[in-house]
Amino acid sequence: MHDAFEQFGALRQDAADNKALLAKSGKITMPVFAIGAQKFFGKNMADHMQFAASNVTGGIVPNSGHWIMEENPTGHHQVWLQIFSPSRFGLQTI
Repeated sequence: MHDAFEQFGALRQDAADNKALLAKSGKITMPVFAIGAQKFFGKNMADHMQFAASNVTGGIVPNSGHWIMEENPTGHHQVWLQIFSPSRFGLQTI
């Protein structure tokens, strides 16, 4: 159990490292897809990612909580299909 919880001890250092990297290099510009569950984190996933990335697309999986893939796999797939829709990128399907 001790080792499993050690990861949380690094959070403060991770935050400091990320803040320094952001100050040095700025926000990342590559596309970031932030998906939250309706009953857990929801829109906040995308909101938080906007602190570090300038090109964030968010999605919310309905009828889901912490375990999205177990609670609503179909909803999860639908969000991904919306994000990666060819029309979103100006493409046509054949």
